[in-house]
Amino acid sequence: MAPTSADSTKLAPGTTRTDQQQHRPVTGTPTKPSRDDANVDARDFETAPGQYFFRSPSGNVWCAIRVDGDGNPPFGCQAASSVPASSGVTCRNTANHSYAVRIDGDKVTQFCTSQGIFTAPSPRTLAYGQTIMVRGNSCTSTTAGMTCYGRSGFIISRDVNRVLP
Repeated sequence: MAPTSADSTKLAPGTTRTDQQQHRPVTGTPTKPSRDDANVDARDFETAPGQYFFRSPSGNVWCAIRVDGDGNPPFGCQAASSVPASSGVTCRNTANHSYAVRIDGDKVTQFCTSQGIFTAPSPRTLAYGQTIMVRGNSCTSTTAGMTCYGRSGFIISRDVNRVLP
């Protein structure tokens, strides 16, 4: 089953995508959304002042955008199961050694985590085709994975874990 336009991540010209649910590779580079691409009200995902939590429809990827300055990693996602990171980081895909990625300013860091740093009790689901944006930080949920951008970006899912330009 091919993704519909609502399921698609915008790709750079001349690139293609195959259906993630068919476990075929995703090619091309998703592009950073503009504020006009945000199609959900971020306030619906705010769990505390300045803290926005959400998960993928599959429940595999959990994300947070924090703009409260409380010292927590400000922006990132973690996956219950993923593939080795494009940076070479390899995790065990267990509850205490799972893949995570965060954005701090211009820097994207892929790492293994032993705790739920981008999780919250009962976060809302960011449905396929939806984009949330908070103060210039965005995440878009597609069947290919969760694609997030600040000043730099990443995509993470069961089958993809890479830094984006």
